[in-house]
Amino acid sequence: MTAKEIFAGESDNVEFKVEVPPKCEKYMKTVVAFANGKGGKLVFGVENTTWNVKGFTKEEIFLKMDAITNAIFDSCEPRITPNIGVQEIDGKGIIVVEVIPGMQRPYFIKSQGIMNGTYVRVAGTTRHAERYRIQELIMEGTNRSFDQIERDEILSEEEITAFCEKLYHHALDLCRSNDIKTQIRKITELISKWSLKRR
Repeated sequence: MTAKEIFAGESDNVEFKVEVPPKCEKYMKTVVAFANGKGGKLVFGVENTTWNVKGFTKEEIFLKMDAITNAIFDSCEPRITPNIGVQEIDGKGIIVVEVIPGMQRPYFIKSQGIMNGTYVRVAGTTRHAERYRIQELIMEGTNRSFDQIERDEILSEEEITAFCEKLYHHALDLCRSNDIKTQIRKITELISKWSLKRR
């Protein structure tokens, strides 16, 4: 982290803390939010309003790093393994905690549970994830999306026919010439991976 990056201020993937709070939940929400999103850097030793670099003494910096590492390891589910390092800005040591985007979403604070302890980043702030967002994170964690979920209800022959007709007419609407329109064929068989029905 450079002085230029610090003076750019906080963003979706950068947050400053002047101190390491005694209660780790104050910054654990941000760690979880970074893992649930695009990742980010949590920087300790920088004021979040003035971007003034306060830093830490050499004697205390490694103790604080250990405390942060242990807190993240003990507080988050699934486990988050951040990259934690010391950087010197204007002769002052700051702690940079880098969290990469997680693959086992949703990440949450263990003591709060999945519904209350899941957080996301919104416009440079950390927010509690709403129920629908938690469901999306669960799908992301299983490497699936809502359009890959099988429908429980049985589709009628009429519903399938109507759906195929809509697809056909939509394809026609997208054609830029009559020559291309003649090449469009009606769907007679839906791809099996759509989990609808073969016709």
